[in-house]
Amino acid sequence: MAKQQITSKQNEKLKELHWKIQQWKIQFQVIDDEILFLERLLNSSAFKSNTPNLFERLEGYKTKIEELKYNIKTIRNSISVHENSLGEMFDVPENNNNQYYYQAHNQLKSNMSDCFKKFQILKCEIFNYTGTILIT
Repeated sequence: MAKQQITSKQNEKLKELHWKIQQWKIQFQVIDDEILFLERLLNSSAFKSNTPNLFERLEGYKTKIEELKYNIKTIRNSISVHENSLGEMFDVPENNNNQYYYQAHNQLKSNMSDCFKKFQILKCEIFNYTGTILIT
C-alpha cells in the first residue's frame, strides 16, 4: 500500500512537471511570433531617416535579437532532453536519478525565467526607441 501511495505521489509530481514543460513550449511559441514582429519592425522603412545613429541602433537591436534566438534555441534543446528524461521517469517511477532530474528542472526553470526577462527588457527597449522615431 505504501509503495503504491509513493508511486501515485511521484506520478502526480511528474504530471505537474510535464504540464510546466508544456507551458514553457507555449511561451516560446508566443516569443517566436513577437520576435518575428520585432525583426520586421527593425527591417522596415517606417522610421524617420534623419534620426542620428538610426542604422547603428537598429543593427544593435538586430544583434541582440540574434543572441536571444541562440539562447532560446539552446534552452529549447535542453527542454527536449529534459522532457525525454521525464518520459523515462514515468516508465521507472522509483529511480535514484529523480532528485537529479528535479535539480535539472529547477535549473532549467531559472534559465527560462532569465531568458523571458531578457526578452521583455529587449522588447521594451526596442518599442521605447522605435516608438519615438516612427514616421507619422
